[in-house]
Amino acid sequence: QTGSMFVAAYYLEKAVNESGDELEAMPFDEQVERADALAKSRRRRYQEVRSWVRLPTTGRVLLITQVVLMTICGYLSIVFPSMCFRDFEVTNRVDTDLRPIAHCYREGTSSVLERSKWTYMDGENGNEEMEGEIMQYIIGVNHDGTERCGYGDINMLSYLVSTALFIIFGYYCDHLVAEDIKQNPLPEPVLDENGRLVENPKDVEAAGVSSHGDKPAAPAEAAAVAAAAAPAAEMAAAAAVAGV
Repeated sequence: QTGSMFVAAYYLEKAVNESGDELEAMPFDEQVERADALAKSRRRRYQEVRSWVRLPTTGRVLLITQVVLMTICGYLSIVFPSMCFRDFEVTNRVDTDLRPIAHCYREGTSSVLERSKWTYMDGENGNEEMEGEIMQYIIGVNHDGTERCGYGDINMLSYLVSTALFIIFGYYCDHLVAEDIKQNPLPEPVLDENGRLVENPKDVEAAGVSSHGDKPAAPAEAAAVAAAAAPAAEMAAAAAVAGV
């Protein structure tokens, strides 16, 4: 693949050097240029519509809530990871090292971070250890739900809700853009005689096109039209003199 890439780059450079002027003079595909221009205008409109000054209250609430939840998730994951996730290494086993937590506090301790004081669930007969599950990697409440051992469940819930709000906000912005385009349609792209997009509307006349992208008549065509119209004009003038 690397060799094919170098070969393709060589022949591409060769074609540009040998036929650069011819390639430059080739007309662009008007449909592609028009589609690209409309897509660019739509992206620009998207940035304008979702700016904070134009964003409706619903969008602002969604965005602020999403940012707050993601900030909570980030701080818990990066600053306080020991309060969210249990220690688990490559050599550990899920069934033994991630057993459900029976109690987070023992012997008068009050800190959930003193994991040496934790006790884990055993089998019903009290002798066989209860097997763990991968979901036990996240520290939440104990097995009975009576003690809070950490905040991993809150962390994950904040992440899930924040992600969902992020997706909803994207669809909401798409809806706003669609409604805005209905009220204010995107400007029609203007192409020059080579089919290239005219970026500045002031350059329309210099590019030789009308505001609708139509090409003006060539000088030769204009002269032919004028010559064909001259006899008719002379006959009309003669008729007017005769009538007087």
